[in-house]
Amino acid sequence: MNSKKYICLLSSFATLNPTYHTNKNLFNTINKEFGKLYFINTDNLEFFSKPKKYNFSEELKNLPKNIVFFNPQNSKEFKNFIKDKVLIAISNFGKSFVDFKVHMLVKNKNIIQIQIKNIGNFQMGHHVYIKHIFLTLNHLILNRLFRKVTTILSILGIINKFDITFISNKIITDSFNKNIFKKFLYKNKLLFTKQFCLVNSKFYDALEELKKNLSNKYIVHLDYYLNYKDEIMLRGEMDPASVKKHHECVSKFLLTTQKRLNKEVIICIHPLYPIEYFRNFYKDFRIIKYKTAEFIRDANLVTFFNSSAIVNAILLRKKIIQLSSKYMDKNEQLQSNVYKIKLGLQKIELDKFNDENFDQIYKKSYPNQDLLNNYISNFHKLDEGENGTSKIISTIKKRYF
Repeated sequence: MNSKKYICLLSSFATLNPTYHTNKNLFNTINKEFGKLYFINTDNLEFFSKPKKYNFSEELKNLPKNIVFFNPQNSKEFKNFIKDKVLIAISNFGKSFVDFKVHMLVKNKNIIQIQIKNIGNFQMGHHVYIKHIFLTLNHLILNRLFRKVTTILSILGIINKFDITFISNKIITDSFNKNIFKKFLYKNKLLFTKQFCLVNSKFYDALEELKKNLSNKYIVHLDYYLNYKDEIMLRGEMDPASVKKHHECVSKFLLTTQKRLNKEVIICIHPLYPIEYFRNFYKDFRIIKYKTAEFIRDANLVTFFNSSAIVNAILLRKKIIQLSSKYMDKNEQLQSNVYKIKLGLQKIELDKFNDENFDQIYKKSYPNQDLLNNYISNFHKLDEGENGTSKIISTIKKRYF
């Protein structure tokens, strides 16, 4: 008897709240089109896994019944679950050493892997710190180096490659024609992905809906968690005194902005950030999760350090100011400069902020028009005839069903 085909998301349940929230239109459409969608937890399938507790959002708690959660406690449970199924897996786990065991399970059961990267934001690297030698070596060996090892193992057929990657980045696909070496690698399937497929970004897909009922009644600040796991991995916990001084600078700036523009400040944070941490520093402002896009739609001005959510503000052509402070580490400071350079944004160093200059900066706070148009054509508007979600669904149907 032929096994039935199913689509699943292979992902850590620890990050499932933001993964679903930022891709819910895609997941809900997959569920509707294919009749069932599995969310499969990879946490217990990794090397050195430890039991975890998950605090799922209300969105996840109220999903349709045919979106099924499966949390295998070990490899045996995972193998038993999929033995009568053919899985087309949306891969949402990495290429580091701890992920290698998951890759081997995928290979063992010959699971088809696809990747969806239709975000359209600028990718940023990580600066390593020689003074934190053990953290640096851990990152360089078990993360950076092992990503290359994983690619080599896929070329040798020891683990599976991505069958197809849906991306919103024309620069990558153009490079295969412009760069002889990259063209050779791609043509001879020497990359971790066999095929790249350009699709409109998820932000661009949502643009028409967001444009409805636009307003300018708020100042929206996208705050950054200085002790986020990606930063701790490289330099450890930031000292509390620097954290406190940084947030004092942010608060002072936001209070000035609120007074100057006579509009309420709303602080929006990433779904993985601990809301109590921010409430401890920002007594004067509302702090919101899971409604960032809606508040950006109603923003007169959006300020941020480093957040993919800024793409909504860019596409809606809102006024934007990029922020930084001397209390941030080198990595965070470099990343808080990217959109300023790429789109010609205004930037404020908060520890040097003089409120007398605010009006002048505010008036110039739109992205550079030429840079913006180039950004949209390379990272967002990539298919005139079909939105991103529709193209992903139709490609999956044609190729696998």
